[in-house]
Amino acid sequence: MKKITLLFLATFLTFIISSCSKTEETATPVTVVGKWTLGGLGVITDKKTVDVTTAELSKIDPKIGEGFATYTFELKADGTSNTPDSDGKLDAGKYTVSADNKLLTITSNFKKDSKGVLMVQKIDIVTLSASEMKLGIAKLSNKGTDGDFIVDFFSNDFLAYVFASYVFAAKGLNAETEVNAAKTLQTTYNLKR
Repeated sequence: MKKITLLFLATFLTFIISSCSKTEETATPVTVVGKWTLGGLGVITDKKTVDVTTAELSKIDPKIGEGFATYTFELKADGTSNTPDSDGKLDAGKYTVSADNKLLTITSNFKKDSKGVLMVQKIDIVTLSASEMKLGIAKLSNKGTDGDFIVDFFSNDFLAYVFASYVFAAKGLNAETEVNAAKTLQTTYNLKR
């Protein structure tokens, strides 16, 4: 009887010890909810990815670095947002995120387009982690017969093209050479929590 009790006790303790050592790992879902600060800009081409901080941008143009350092994006759990507009002022609105966390759609509460419709921004989420998020400004892929990207000067295409020049210059690279060598180019806002 003692042997059976000791065997039972040994088996029970082994079970308890092995159960305690197996902690269940539950992954915390990554979310866009929170307050995000612009930490820098990036360029993704078919050949390379280049990221710069706002401090690096300040070295080539203090006004740009200063301006970007104040950009904050707040995406609240209730689906409302406070994001900077083109003037750097906060624009209240609503947002949604696609099921695969690849697209952020922000609808302004008061800014309207030329047709009187509330403005909607569709922004690619290039990367998302618990502490960092890269938002795609625009992706350029069409080149003319001269080899230059075809850019609409009144759109995010132009903004992406200009930002790419700043990013390359801040890294000491020849912006014209880098842009001409790329087949595709996307500029990113690099945000940090």
